[in-house]
Amino acid sequence: QYAVEENIAFFEAIKSVPRYLWWLITRATKLDRARLLELTDLPFPRWDREMHLKLIEVESRDFPGLVAPLVNRLSELIFEKNAKPFVAMNLGCGGMEVERQIIKKLLEKKFERQVVFIGIDISSVAHEIAIENMREVEPFIDIHHIEKLDKNLLDELIKKEKNRHIVILAKNNIFELPQLFSQGSFDVIYHTLFKHHVNHGQKNKVDSIVTTLARRGLEYDGYKS
Repeated sequence: QYAVEENIAFFEAIKSVPRYLWWLITRATKLDRARLLELTDLPFPRWDREMHLKLIEVESRDFPGLVAPLVNRLSELIFEKNAKPFVAMNLGCGGMEVERQIIKKLLEKKFERQVVFIGIDISSVAHEIAIENMREVEPFIDIHHIEKLDKNLLDELIKKEKNRHIVILAKNNIFELPQLFSQGSFDVIYHTLFKHHVNHGQKNKVDSIVTTLARRGLEYDGYKS
């Protein structure tokens, strides 16, 4: 209830500059950050969809290139010489705009080494939007929508689709991943604009999962990198 009330107060305030400034002075400084939630953390599918669509719209623009540093770094890792499939996992994947941009690069360069993108997100809306966002590249890749992914199923999909790039959307509980995958299972695990959705203790668990299951970890928040 606290989070709902503070969201309402914020959106009422930003209807005009004077009201926003008054909100900054009188209310913002007193906010209990530990009790705040974003609209996407609340059970409102309509707002969840609206947020993801608007975020994709901004991320897809060449200017200001919001996700360009992450796209470029992941591309560098993929283009490193290695005969094995490159397997990447995105925690809290949202609409997977980062992956769409990378796949376009792979197709443009006719990159032959198989690349597997795994998007983990419990939001059904996020999965729907990710699939819609992949329409442009869908004819050239394989997309799989899975409730719960484990190592055996992942290996099976990689072997079955060994001549094409793969996108896997899964609803795994992130904190159960260590029970389903072994150490170093992934070439990279990354996340962007994600950690503020979990509490302090869970943030440490996320770091532990990344450093255990992946050879490399990338954390990007669109500002501090």
